[in-house]
Amino acid sequence: MSQGLCLRAVHEQVGGHAGVANGVIEDVALAQRIKAAGLGLQICLGGSRVRCRMYANGAALWEGWTKNWFLSPERNWALAVVAMATVLGICSLPWLGLILAAATGSLQVLAASLTGILGQGVIRLLLWRWAHLPLRYWWLTAVGGWVTAAIILASAIRTTSGRNWTWRGRPLGSN
Repeated sequence: MSQGLCLRAVHEQVGGHAGVANGVIEDVALAQRIKAAGLGLQICLGGSRVRCRMYANGAALWEGWTKNWFLSPERNWALAVVAMATVLGICSLPWLGLILAAATGSLQVLAASLTGILGQGVIRLLLWRWAHLPLRYWWLTAVGGWVTAAIILASAIRTTSGRNWTWRGRPLGSN
């Protein structure tokens, strides 16, 4: 099932999914073909009008994101490292700062940590408003940061080496 919507004529003009069937991230390849053909392309949030469950469990999520992530910045290790540091800094560091503040009694560390957590809360509220993402798991943001960083690293290693790089049980090789 495609994650995007487009006119049938546009889909057929660029070769459809058959034209990108050998690609690892076929939805991105299809969008690139649409842009290269000079056809309009717009990405929109569907909000309450669209619902999609990409992965049924944690193992499928891990496989899907480790398949995709490193290909998005075109196999650039420097960008992967920057992305990992950014995700950890935004998602995990403020929560680790609370532990450090409790251990040291530092009001400056506590203030910085609470500012970071407040920023996370604002982002979560915007995502709830724009994309209807539930707020109930906001407190797992720190864990999500570590998991995301691990996914980025695993994706870079798997994509580069071709080892354990799979999609739905099919080995992808080191393309």
